[in-house]
Amino acid sequence: MDALTIKMLDVNEGDCFLIHVGTPSIHIMVDSGPTSTWTERVYPLLKRLDNEGVTIDLLIITHIDADHIGGALNFFPKKDLSVICIREVWFNGLFQIIGTSEVPSDAAEQQFLSAAIPYMETETGTTDISFRQSTTLSERLHERPDIWNSHFKGGPIIGTFRPVKLADTLSIVPILPTSVALSNLVKSYERQLRNHKINAIIKNSPAMQDAFERYYKSYEEPFIETQDILSDSCFDIETLATATTPLDQSISNAASIVFILKAGDRSVLFMGDAPSQEAIPALQNWSKKTGAPLYFDAIKMPHHGSKQNCMDLLNYVDSPIYLIPTDGKKFNHPSIETVAKIISRPTTETRHVIFNYPHVVYQRFNDTGLMEKYHYTLEVAGEISFN
Repeated sequence: MDALTIKMLDVNEGDCFLIHVGTPSIHIMVDSGPTSTWTERVYPLLKRLDNEGVTIDLLIITHIDADHIGGALNFFPKKDLSVICIREVWFNGLFQIIGTSEVPSDAAEQQFLSAAIPYMETETGTTDISFRQSTTLSERLHERPDIWNSHFKGGPIIGTFRPVKLADTLSIVPILPTSVALSNLVKSYERQLRNHKINAIIKNSPAMQDAFERYYKSYEEPFIETQDILSDSCFDIETLATATTPLDQSISNAASIVFILKAGDRSVLFMGDAPSQEAIPALQNWSKKTGAPLYFDAIKMPHHGSKQNCMDLLNYVDSPIYLIPTDGKKFNHPSIETVAKIISRPTTETRHVIFNYPHVVYQRFNDTGLMEKYHYTLEVAGEISFN
């Protein structure tokens, strides 16, 4: 079996993975972290790979949240001076969701959209913004339609369950989003415009595409975890593992691209930030259609281990390896309830929980007594290899 390696990059609160599958050598990047981590964390790795003649065969941007898409603009700088060659990008923008031919923008449309959804200071150094100043990934990819969702003929990526073959022993199975979740993105965008007294018809124009992506990229996390994890009185594993928690209601997270990476006889579930109420029925349907169990060689947990997304999901899926990327600083992720539920379920094997930062949750569960009792290990690692 070909070797499978997954690098979990240190990109603060965000997601960024580099996957390498053996012969033939295939490289896949999943998400790009926030803009703030590009220069010191992502660029040096890509520059080294470029010097080694490596190509990124596929870049998957799971959804428009800033901590997943922020660095992606840097893959396509102006004048096509890309840091590394990318053969294909999977990303659902307004262009794919609407599915109509592009129409031009006019000055009035640009003006009212810029007022309703302002440009962020980090996106541009000038107030004289043209339609194609490339402040969003959609705008950059318009210059490369040949690589944008090309396996889907330029259309949206939705959970069809049909494997997309990248090599003889390598495929990706899209599980989510649903077409309804993508449609809800557009409806929310419409409501945002109406809140600004703009009754514009949503159309596939450059200004509309740009404002759509800016809106979701700048959307602030509505839920911040609350947890007093240093208090022993709050740290009963069984109580935490059975806690009732609210569900993630984020429209953007519900539109996450969720997929199963199948490399030889290995399978890894990448959850983006998908809410459990979206993920569970989709995964059950896939399992019913294929006869495959909801057991994976590794699971990239949704939404950085938030209890809103993970607690119900963990009633249905399992794995010996759980990947939870985040530095834990911005939204108090991951939740202690999530980790408690991962480790406390009955098992005959050892579960491995892997973080990319030694945050306070890691420190609290990094306890020899707990590990012996619940049969788990904890690790801070940047790379996971399957041979």
